[in-house]
Amino acid sequence: MTGAVTYECHLAGARHLKNVENMKIGAPRDTGSMKRKPKGVLPEVTGTRPGRAIFPATKAILDSCTKPLIGMSFITECQVSDGNFEPRYLCQLCQGKCDPRTLLSHILGGKHRIAYFVSS
Repeated sequence: MTGAVTYECHLAGARHLKNVENMKIGAPRDTGSMKRKPKGVLPEVTGTRPGRAIFPATKAILDSCTKPLIGMSFITECQVSDGNFEPRYLCQLCQGKCDPRTLLSHILGGKHRIAYFVSS
């Protein structure tokens, strides 16, 4: 991923957007501390949400990208039963697994693009 793409991802990221909003109202910025469950404890996956809107943070990242996003029809968003967890994304082309922060770099990556053109 190039520096420009990384910068675009950063600017469109949920934490960055939240910090920009916090700066406007004078609230403290998000320092990045996250409450996480211990390793090995995974929430139950309830399946995908066909026909539903994409996760808002992911939508902002994808909307900000100026490069062609090919093979999106092969990406499946999986939600977990516990609403405190962000979705995971599965790529049926590459058998890749992504989170909202890594999805754009996967879609723009060579492996995904080659797999898309080979499947067409």
